[in-house]
Amino acid sequence: QAAFARIAAAGYRPGIWLAPFMVGNHSRLFREHPEWILRDCDGSPYGVWKIYNEPKLWGYPDEEFYTLDVSHPEAFAYLRTVFRTLRGWGAGLFKTDFMYWGLTDSTLVRRHTPGKTSVEYLRDVLAMIREEIGEESFWLGCIAPFLPFVGYADAMRIGGDVGASWAGDISPQNMLRESEADQYFNNIWWQNDPDATLVRDRHVHLTPTEVRSLALWQGILGGVVCTSDPLHQV
Repeated sequence: QAAFARIAAAGYRPGIWLAPFMVGNHSRLFREHPEWILRDCDGSPYGVWKIYNEPKLWGYPDEEFYTLDVSHPEAFAYLRTVFRTLRGWGAGLFKTDFMYWGLTDSTLVRRHTPGKTSVEYLRDVLAMIREEIGEESFWLGCIAPFLPFVGYADAMRIGGDVGASWAGDISPQNMLRESEADQYFNNIWWQNDPDATLVRDRHVHLTPTEVRSLALWQGILGGVVCTSDPLHQV
């Protein structure tokens, strides 16, 4: 909360990244509220990722990641409190990641309150988030199903991570393909986010020509323009 206040005092609008549906097996939520976790049909926690090798995901201590059951009224209320609190602290930019976890097929899991499709459960959450953050906040969806987000998101990530090398799984190649294929709904459904523009000259394998070409390409697209580079080092 203090960090949010300092950012706002400097004249910037604070932003926050969060993954609303992800629950780590070492988290307090998992420990104190196991009834909030989505269940397999046999009643065991519905696990999406199990990472037993090192290094762990993002350096977190969790080896397993489960899905929050938003059909549980208390879990849903908890999420509402999270977004209401962050907005109250001054957050004006929200990036919600791994949103496809909220689209689990309802026929394959056991929900606390059954009776809706996976899209309906997800749309309930999306409507709640927009209500809590307000129309004035900027909302970027990431790793998210496109159609359920129409009418809610201000921007949408459309491809994989750009990365610091031209070729490979994490590289501009995927971004270039996706940005061309998805350009038809840019600034119609939302602003397309092709991922960060890398302009740094350290810890990068892109040539100066590749860096400039990517920056020009993203400028031509006319969608979200962002960077993950530390600006004071550029």
